[in-house]
Amino acid sequence: MVAVSTPIESQIGTDEIRQIQLLAVLLSALPAKGKLRELLDAALVAESHSEATDAVGAVREFSTEGLKRYLEARWVTNAAKLQPAEAKILEWQKDATNVATAVRELVAAEYALGFRLDVVAH
Repeated sequence: MVAVSTPIESQIGTDEIRQIQLLAVLLSALPAKGKLRELLDAALVAESHSEATDAVGAVREFSTEGLKRYLEARWVTNAAKLQPAEAKILEWQKDATNVATAVRELVAAEYALGFRLDVVAH
């Protein structure tokens, strides 16, 4: 099958609906007072566009290392351009206990639900 580039409005369909539904199910499976929920709450407060995000642009390489470079460029290289909500996300990640606990919470939710989030290009 050949992929055809079309405006996003015409691409919305069943796959996107299932993605939204699975995201809702996954989020609802997280502990109410958990560390991952704490991080995701902070992310939801952040603006979708800021000087820092605009400086980096879109993700170009969908691999663990490619995403690491993207996130470092977004949060570390452009730290002075971060909005307060974005800075809170960066600060949260500096605490190894936060990260380790959040990883355990994510793995437990994925295991309970029988599916896993993964890094793949589209």
